[in-house]
Amino acid sequence: MTAKKPRYWTDVKDISNHYRAMGVDGFYEKHAQDYDNPHKEDIHSLLSEFWEPEWTNIRICDLGCGDGLVTKWMMANHPGCTAVGIDKWMAKRYTEETGFPSFKLDFHQFASDMYPNGTGLEKPGDPKSKFNDNYDLIICSYAFDLIRESMQHHWMYKLSQFTDRVLLIRPNRKVLDTWSFRPIKKVAVGKAKGVLYQFNEDYHEQWKQFKERLQNDC
Repeated sequence: MTAKKPRYWTDVKDISNHYRAMGVDGFYEKHAQDYDNPHKEDIHSLLSEFWEPEWTNIRICDLGCGDGLVTKWMMANHPGCTAVGIDKWMAKRYTEETGFPSFKLDFHQFASDMYPNGTGLEKPGDPKSKFNDNYDLIICSYAFDLIRESMQHHWMYKLSQFTDRVLLIRPNRKVLDTWSFRPIKKVAVGKAKGVLYQFNEDYHEQWKQFKERLQNDC
């Protein structure tokens, strides 16, 4: 079967209209093989701004990887790096186009530990889990806003089990206010806005103090 030729979505409003008309699941069920991010060039320029000289052989997790836009840039510019992709709709295409392994997994399943059979993601810390590794960097490009707002803080905490650095690339300038990570660098290139987060080493102490205040108020 011949793969569909990627469609370059030049108008982000066109994608938004399809989301509303078809739902996110419906959109990607139809367009997983031809979707191409309309902000590709901005995202590539943004990655160049964030990439540190010492990141020569790092291992990343490309979360919401799509066809591998982020990973492909990394492969072309930093070939010593390796990656793993996670995407509910485009995991197969990611592996076909990058050669790196991928997992078909929903963000909410990931954040809640409810992994479906066949993902290889039984539970963090399980020696059988293929995802039981630490990553030097987790990058989530243009997918974070698909996560329910009520789940975003828990989702970030979940990422702290696998990495101490997270790069969120979004179409807006929102900075996530979370205890588990703190923003350390912000960059905007065209329609792409990125924030690099570092794990907050004081997180566990802050959580302990918060619980103590709750107990004292009861």
